[in-house]
Amino acid sequence: MEHTQELREILRDELAQILPTLLLEQGSYIQKPMSVEEACAYLGIAEQTLYGRVSAGTVPYHKRGKLYFFKNELEEFVKGIWRPSIKK
Repeated sequence: MEHTQELREILRDELAQILPTLLLEQGSYIQKPMSVEEACAYLGIAEQTLYGRVSAGTVPYHKRGKLYFFKNELEEFVKGIWRPSIKK
């Protein structure tokens, strides 16, 4: 049992060291979702405006229980790169 715990700690430490490098090499990274308040602050708009854009489908968002946003998608939106997906 003691060896199992030691092995877990070793693996955790090793993964913590190599995972960021592997993710960067693949061109991806892990992001923390942004709340409505954080997205509004980032975009410099009022919550009412953001909710209107979410309702119209003109801003990237996700919903699992409540709304959340990712910074990279909002950056694309601001730069005019993001386009709404066509839902059938």
